[in-house]
Amino acid sequence: MSPAFRTAEPPDIEVLVAMMARFHASHGVPFPEDKSRRATLLLMGEPSAGSVRILESGTAPVGYVVLTHGFSLEFGGWHGFIDELFVEAPYRGKGFGSAAVRFAAAECRRRGMTDLLLEADLANEGATRLYRRLGFHEHPRRLMRLHVGDSLPE
Repeated sequence: MSPAFRTAEPPDIEVLVAMMARFHASHGVPFPEDKSRRATLLLMGEPSAGSVRILESGTAPVGYVVLTHGFSLEFGGWHGFIDELFVEAPYRGKGFGSAAVRFAAAECRRRGMTDLLLEADLANEGATRLYRRLGFHEHPRRLMRLHVGDSLPE
């Protein structure tokens, strides 16, 4: 059975937050619930920035995918970024993750984007195999982060 994809709306926030907590727990990382809740609601209100889609099997939510939009001269303009992709454990290995990536790629093509980026946890070999099987390859640059709320070193 293939998942259906439904645009998440504010009333879905509790279901999404619960799945996000399981996503973070599966990676062994802390879950900033309030921050994630605010950011998800913000994205829902800014469709030009991306979208949150709920994966459904029948009418049951079984995962979600967050697709954001970015701009890069290197990639020729607008590109998509899969910020988060989660599939509930009973549905893993059944094509739901592949369907979510294909859905995101189709959405990017529909918007005239030529590239779709994502990041995979270095320890998550299953996800890495999935992404490689779907045609992703590692980019020869390192993803780095600076929290701009902090002051920069002198």
